[in-house]
Amino acid sequence: MSIMRPLLIGSVLAVAALLTGCATNAAAPGDAPESPTPTPTEPSLSDEWTAPPPSLENASVVWLDGGKSLGVVTWGSGSRSCYPVVQDLTVANQDITVTLTGPTVNGVCTEDLREQLILVGLPEGVDSKAAATVTLTTAEETQDIALAPRPADAATTPVGEPSATLTPLGVVLITYGSSSCPPVVDTIDGTTITFKTIEQACTMDYSPRATPLKIDGAAVGSQLSLVNLDGSADPVSVTVQD
Repeated sequence: MSIMRPLLIGSVLAVAALLTGCATNAAAPGDAPESPTPTPTEPSLSDEWTAPPPSLENASVVWLDGGKSLGVVTWGSGSRSCYPVVQDLTVANQDITVTLTGPTVNGVCTEDLREQLILVGLPEGVDSKAAATVTLTTAEETQDIALAPRPADAATTPVGEPSATLTPLGVVLITYGSSSCPPVVDTIDGTTITFKTIEQACTMDYSPRATPLKIDGAAVGSQLSLVNLDGSADPVSVTVQD
């Protein structure tokens, strides 16, 4: 797969043009137009480089972690280091404003178009069982999204314990541990999810991490078995909630 600097995804319908990161020359009368050609570029390894602001085209928001967090979904490179980052969060009653900015990376981004799930922790006082308005902002645009309440009988989970939420993305697993070493799925066999062993140095923080899971037939109440989660010798059991 070719690599490129982070790109602003302006429109999902214009994906083929945007992902190439280059322009095409206008064709002379009677000539067939030239096909866009990707032009990979090597990122600077000596200076930090700030990506363009993320696009809010087709962005969406879901409740996660028993209502303690939001999942903001944008579209762009599937490389985690190339995801947009939360610059600011303000909350006034049920009005939530999330300001996003492009990442500052010293690396490369894959040239693909994928859902980018950005976890946004919420302060106490936000009621996930009441309707909310989420305003997403970047340096160039603003989008208001109406967020429906979670069911009145929806389960909650204590802070620090794994949770799994059924969303339009599929099941989103929230775990707590090192932010530099998020869980990486190895295999999914029914409702048994086995994670890869992380073989790198990890930061010592204890933060929430979001992992989308594509589980066929998953439903609210499904029991998941998490094997080798953060190197645990025993499987961890989690019930899917809404």
